[in-house]
Amino acid sequence: MSYINTKIIKESLPKLEVQIHKGVLTILCLLLLKSRTMYGYELTREVKNTTENIIKVREGTLYPILHRL
Repeated sequence: MSYINTKIIKESLPKLEVQIHKGVLTILCLLLLKSRTMYGYELTREVKNTTENIIKVREGTLYPILHRL
């Protein structure tokens, strides 16, 4: 039984990491946009600068998030 749980967890981790990344990115975008109005390209630079290059976001990832918001 623990083998099944471990296998399920290992298979789910990449999906979970993607969802966590999207959630953090969404919150970060909202916080940055709260300070001032920005276009998508500027927002990608601000995310990169704010997180000290930990989170690098491409426009292809950012625009669906902005559309959802």
